[in-house]
Amino acid sequence: MPVEGERRRKHLNQRLELLSVIALATICLVWFAWPLFWSASENVRLVGTFNTDEEAHVMLLKEAIDNRFPRLGYYQYGYAYLNMGLLPLFLLSYFTDVTEQHIVVWLRMIPTLFAIATVTLTFVMARRYFGRLAAWLSAFLLSFTVLNFLRMSVMSHSDISQVFFLMLGIYFCCRLAEDGHSTWLISASVAAGFAFGCKYSGLFLLPIIGLYAMLRTIQLDTAQLSVNSDQVVRSARLLSTLVGVGLLILGSVIIPYAAAPYVGAEYFGVPIPQFLNSLRVMSIVAGAGLVLLAVVPLIWSSVRRRPKLVYLIKLGMLAAITFALAFFVTSPFNVFSLRSGFWRGFLYESLHSSFGHVFQAEVDKLQWLGILSSPELLDPFILGLAVVSLALTVYKVAKRGWQGLLDPESVMWVWTLFYFVFLVWRVNVRTHRALLPIVSFLLILTAHAVSRLIQYAATKVSRRLVSALTIAGLLIIVGLELPESLDRTLQFRQSTVSREQRSDAVLAGQWLAGRYPPSTRILYDPYSYVPPAFADAHATPWGGTLQLLETLEPDVVIVNGYHSGRFSDVRQAATYARDEANFMAKYEYYETLRNREAGYVLVRDFGSVQVYGRQ
Repeated sequence: MPVEGERRRKHLNQRLELLSVIALATICLVWFAWPLFWSASENVRLVGTFNTDEEAHVMLLKEAIDNRFPRLGYYQYGYAYLNMGLLPLFLLSYFTDVTEQHIVVWLRMIPTLFAIATVTLTFVMARRYFGRLAAWLSAFLLSFTVLNFLRMSVMSHSDISQVFFLMLGIYFCCRLAEDGHSTWLISASVAAGFAFGCKYSGLFLLPIIGLYAMLRTIQLDTAQLSVNSDQVVRSARLLSTLVGVGLLILGSVIIPYAAAPYVGAEYFGVPIPQFLNSLRVMSIVAGAGLVLLAVVPLIWSSVRRRPKLVYLIKLGMLAAITFALAFFVTSPFNVFSLRSGFWRGFLYESLHSSFGHVFQAEVDKLQWLGILSSPELLDPFILGLAVVSLALTVYKVAKRGWQGLLDPESVMWVWTLFYFVFLVWRVNVRTHRALLPIVSFLLILTAHAVSRLIQYAATKVSRRLVSALTIAGLLIIVGLELPESLDRTLQFRQSTVSREQRSDAVLAGQWLAGRYPPSTRILYDPYSYVPPAFADAHATPWGGTLQLLETLEPDVVIVNGYHSGRFSDVRQAATYARDEANFMAKYEYYETLRNREAGYVLVRDFGSVQVYGRQ
């Protein structure tokens, strides 16, 4: 009984501690986010003045709500996050009018909820595997020192929800490494499917899940395996046949159909017909290979005699099926659409990320280290402590052998290094948010390194001195990290709240409303503000052309310096994402307006925004 009572007290304390973390994270993040939910949210055009992704999200949800059908139009990222935003608003629209402001505020709240959940999960993972000190320290660092995490937690975007599901997937991988139970493999695959539905990094969880399923299977005694070899082989052959036939149909029918509109097109330095033709060949070869594999009995009779291989195939099928089902749940209306669905966005982002944002990126891969150690993510001090953790983990694995890879810190490091190597190798759109999927793990591993160093000190000095060293160490970390981080956070919060008052674009829009009638036809660059009273307003497709100008014949043209500056140097034409001809068409558009050769004169210059009127 005393043992049982002690266990209950411990369990109650853990629950209270967890509730305390949730409460503190909620207070911190809601305090930070509340005024930012409403900033520049009055109407969709005002939203797009500062963030065109948020504008696109609002328009997609508004269209689905107005059409009374919960299917979203084309968007280049995943649909899971947008569908999470759409469902409650879609139901609410049957009882009351849902405004553009309602949509954008709700879409900004969702990342905040996921940010709270991510801080909580960080605490849970660190406490389970590395102790209370590591748990509190890592949760504190994530909540207060990672500015990009806070920035993305109040923005309508899928990054924070993706980070949560990736963390959840790695947590289940750690549990899988602990006991090898298939429940954890299925849970990890579901988390990967949800993460993939939010964006695309969830796909990279599958190799990690496969690795730990394989390691645990190798560790099992054959006598412990309970698997129906005949049933698994039949299922595997059937699945191979179905996937193979699907790939053959994809390569011979669907890809040629999807490729038809892209004859002669080139995006991000890649000719689309050539790219799709390569994809078609790979699909046909893979499909034929799977069908042949399924119909050759010799292969499967050999598989039947190897229980561990049969068990691994079973786990692989479970992972693939649960991943696919979870992904389908996140995007039920957009999975199979070719021209307006998920796969088009997936291919677009693959080309985009490997090329660079608008213009081809430089080859310097070391920029990723600079971004990771920047004030927006982890400063050099925290990164240095993470390197200490890596060294300790490598030493442990070298000492124990491959079984050391089953330790939780090894699981986290395998994911972190795998993902970072992929970024360095393949991704040239170098942004802070691209590194968010590993930042929380680096903070946990940093806190673990601090705990390990304190444990080492405990073997050398008295317990009283260890307590003093622990307090001193934590004060040093907090003293080094908190003041500057808090200052950056408050500056970002204040600048975001006041951005409408400081914006040239908003000032130009207010001036337009006071000078021109609502019937005025306007052509404007994105990041410019045209009040919603002007119904006949058209945005340029990330830069205007003279052909567009002649077609629309606007009364007023608004030029944003962000776009005119991009197309001011003809030397960049060869590195433009689409092609040189497209670049030159936009270059001529801005040059012609500047030189007053298109029938328009500069009416008012607001600095970063210029307003031209018809002569």
